[in-house]
Amino acid sequence: MTTKSNIRELPVEVITLADSVCAEIVTAIVKGEIPSGQKISEPELARTYGISRGPLREAMRRLEGLRLIERKPHVGARVVHDVDAVERAAAHLYAARARGVELLLKAQDRKSVV
Repeated sequence: MTTKSNIRELPVEVITLADSVCAEIVTAIVKGEIPSGQKISEPELARTYGISRGPLREAMRRLEGLRLIERKPHVGARVVHDVDAVERAAAHLYAARARGVELLLKAQDRKSVV
């Protein structure tokens, strides 16, 4: 039986659609599937990832914050040519995935104790 004290101990990390798509696009940029300098089409990405443009725009803002893309009004967005930014994004993605694995392992350990 799960008690309230056990529930409070479980880490909860909410992953939004924008988080998920942002991680997928970062992976595509790091792998070179979306090359540096390439123009990014919002409608095309929305179709590719099967999402509406709202969550995609949020993901794009995050990519801009990671300095992986540059957005210019009335022009659009492009993947940056900055190798350091791509390396930072790769490290960020790796760390996020490692945290996720760590949380899953902790949750499994707690289940085996209870």
